[in-house]
Amino acid sequence: MEGPDNNYKVSGYMNFSIRSGPMTASVDTAGYKQVSFKDGQTIKYNHNNDEVYGLFFGSFGHRLTGRIEYVDEGNGLKAYLDFGAYRLRK
Repeated sequence: MEGPDNNYKVSGYMNFSIRSGPMTASVDTAGYKQVSFKDGQTIKYNHNNDEVYGLFFGSFGHRLTGRIEYVDEGNGLKAYLDFGAYRLRK
């Protein structure tokens, strides 16, 4: 995908596998996306995972899981975003 006036380009790929049970289905992903900007800067990141629950009874829902890691090798920067439920430890 290319942005207006070639200001950025997005490329990459994704593979996935699905595991399902009687109440949930989980989608595990592999691959990455890369955003290249007109000035030469590039940011690469992976995909999050997904979980669908309440398939047969109860409340149906969807949640993002896993971690997305963003890497800007040219500037030596890394960041991440974690998804999922967390509990406070005592």
